[in-house]
Amino acid sequence: PSGMSLMADALLQLAAFTGEDRYRDYAARVLEPLIPDMLKQPLAFGYLLCALDDFVGPMDEVAIVGEVASG
Repeated sequence: PSGMSLMADALLQLAAFTGEDRYRDYAARVLEPLIPDMLKQPLAFGYLLCALDDFVGPMDEVAIVGEVASG
């Protein structure tokens, strides 16, 4: 994955974890200008398309809770 796609994905995850929309807005600045190119050449934007999927769709979160087993 490119650095830009990793950054966009990290910003979206940070937005989900913190609930702060500013991180989602930063990711939008990266993703939105590239959407026409992603539509024309999707094979060139594999990981960035994954980030775009998280941007437009719901991001699932899983929480594992419980007590730590000792031993």
